[in-house]
Amino acid sequence: AGVRRVVLTSSVGALGVPEGTTPATEDTPFDQFGRCAHYILSKHFANLVGRAAQDEGRDVVIVYPAMPFGPGDHRPTPTGKSLLRVLGGAYFAVGAGGINAVDVRDVARGHLLALERGAPGGRYLLSGHDLPMEDYFRLVRRLGGVQRRLVRVPPRALAALGAVGDLVGRVAEPLIDSRTVRYTSQHLTYDCSRAEAELGYTRRPIEETFADAIAWFRERGYPEPGIGLWDLTTRKRMTRAGARQGVADR
Repeated sequence: AGVRRVVLTSSVGALGVPEGTTPATEDTPFDQFGRCAHYILSKHFANLVGRAAQDEGRDVVIVYPAMPFGPGDHRPTPTGKSLLRVLGGAYFAVGAGGINAVDVRDVARGHLLALERGAPGGRYLLSGHDLPMEDYFRLVRRLGGVQRRLVRVPPRALAALGAVGDLVGRVAEPLIDSRTVRYTSQHLTYDCSRAEAELGYTRRPIEETFADAIAWFRERGYPEPGIGLWDLTTRKRMTRAGARQGVADR
């Protein structure tokens, strides 16, 4: 078809997770079988296809975005829902582990840089900022002007919440499930120095990202679910808000 270069959008989920807080790199082998959701497994297997194409000599560049946040998340995506639930209090219990949060605008620019500057067969992490889970909760609440008690819980308590979510998931979308608990209880840290050095990739402050995302959601009337029964069934309200914004975007 005359395509000279392919940029494959993978995910940090396609990479492994080293012990402790050691950051993963583009070369960290996947080791999350049994700990992750099917979506992450799909990213792992797609990554294998992309790497096979690279090994065959095709001009394929693979990028690995971390967990993206920011304005314009009209569905919203799982990360957007997470932010809204932290604001509203549906997510009130925090345990070990951490995430890497990145601005979706930086990820978009990273794709263009990979297209224009990436080495043939190159692989680049488009990660952002490593945040312990408690820091993520506190930062989002502070930027959102929310003052609410945060409960630190041991791993067994989080595992119990995940098991309850597994049961809920049989009939409705759960707030959390056991695989999510197992995956996010790890320290998901990533080193994007290769993308910075070879592509000129940059990361804006995560405070700016979260503030812009919160403002965007609130200006468009997205719900911030709490722990009440009505709040726990906000899927339709989320869908309606997303549909309104989708029409506005068009």
